[in-house]
Amino acid sequence: MRIDGQESDLHEQGIDRPEWQFSFAGHRLFMNLFAPAYGPGHSKHLPRGDRIVVFAQPEESFDFCGVNPSRHDVKVAIRRRFADAGRPYPGELIDTRVEAHLYVFPYESGGKPVRWWECPPDYYPTEPGRARDPVMRDRP
Repeated sequence: MRIDGQESDLHEQGIDRPEWQFSFAGHRLFMNLFAPAYGPGHSKHLPRGDRIVVFAQPEESFDFCGVNPSRHDVKVAIRRRFADAGRPYPGELIDTRVEAHLYVFPYESGGKPVRWWECPPDYYPTEPGRARDPVMRDRP
């Protein structure tokens, strides 16, 4: 039994497959992580501080807002607005539809997907903005 009463395990479900998506209490959620470790030109940037923001967005909200795979024009417009604001995000990575790769973006454009589910239990950054283990392997 898990905290939400559902029987599941991330590793048994093949988390790095396009079919996988995070769910809690039977609801599919898109998870977004925002942090100061991302630079000011990154779409996941937060101003400096000792915090991160994890935003859980119900999957059905995308349809409610008209943002879904059938609306290519909306996807293009959203990406253009982010790029025009100086914070482009990795469209190629998003288009792979591997949800687990979209929750925590790479630090750099074109960087390898962050395999956050492989993060060891004792993980911690050794200094602000820098990681000490291979989970964040594309981070300088």
